[in-house]
Amino acid sequence: SELRERVVAADQSGRAYPLSGRPALRNSPSRASRARSSDSPHAFSGAPLKDKRGLIGPVRRPAPVAHSGFGFCVGNILFVFSLLVGGFCTMSKRILLIQGHPDVAAPHLNHALADAYANGAKAAGHEVRIVNVSALDFPMLRSQQDWEHGEVPPTLKDAQDDILWAEHLVVFFPLWLGGMPAVLRAFLEQVLRPGFAFNYSKSNPMGVKGLKGRSARVVVTMGMPSLFYKWFFRAHSLKALKRNILGFVGIAPIRQTVIGMSANLQPADVEKLKNMMQKLGRAGQ
Repeated sequence: SELRERVVAADQSGRAYPLSGRPALRNSPSRASRARSSDSPHAFSGAPLKDKRGLIGPVRRPAPVAHSGFGFCVGNILFVFSLLVGGFCTMSKRILLIQGHPDVAAPHLNHALADAYANGAKAAGHEVRIVNVSALDFPMLRSQQDWEHGEVPPTLKDAQDDILWAEHLVVFFPLWLGGMPAVLRAFLEQVLRPGFAFNYSKSNPMGVKGLKGRSARVVVTMGMPSLFYKWFFRAHSLKALKRNILGFVGIAPIRQTVIGMSANLQPADVEKLKNMMQKLGRAGQ
C-alpha cells in the first residue's frame, strides 16, 4: 500500500514523511522536553513523538486517569448539610440591650439605633430584652465598703438577672465629655459587683471572671468625627470600657460601632445606620 511504500522509503533515505505528504518537522528541544514517556498515563498529546530511528510516530492521546468518587461524594454531603444547618437550624441568641442615653424625655439617635437592632434580632428569632438605664431609680455608689459588702439596690436586681440571662450584650450611649454618661457609669458600678461579675482570688490578682461565655458590642455616638476620636484621642474611654470593665469580668469578644458627626447626619444617613443595626441584630452580633 501507499503507507507501506512511504515507510520503506523512509527506511532507505533516513527521512520520515507524515501522512499528509508534507516534510516532517523535527521536535524542538522545548517541545521535546514537554513530551512525556508513552508509558505514563499523562502522555503529552500536543507534540508528535519520534521513535528510535527518528521517525515521526502517531500522536498519543492521554490515557484516562482514574478518579476516586469518595472525596467528591463527601464534599457534596457536607455542602448539603451546611445548607440544612444554616437554613433550618439557625441558633437563636439571648440578647440584652443596655440603653445608656441619659435623656428619656425625647427620642435620640441612640434610641433609634437600639430599636432597629431589636427589630432585626427579633425578626431573626433571637430573644431580646432591654434595660433603659435612665428610667431606673438607684443611688450612686459612694464607698468601697458598700461596693464589696453592700447589697445591690432592689431596682437593679432585675438588671443583674438580665445580664446572667443574656448571651450577648449591646451597650448604647453618646460620648459625653470624652466618656460614657455618668448614669451609665453608675449603673455598671452597681451591677458589676464582686460576687456577681467576678470573685477575688488569692492565687490570681486579677480575680476570677464571673461573666465568661458572653459577647458584647458597644455602640457609641459622638459629635466629633470618628477618625478624630480614634486617632487623636486614641478612643481612650471606649478602650477603658472594653478592657477595664467588660473584659475584666470575662465578656469576650467585644466589638464596637463608632458613629461620628451625629449632629450633622441627614435622614438618609440615619436610615443607613438603622439598616446596619438591623443586619447586626439579625446576625446576633
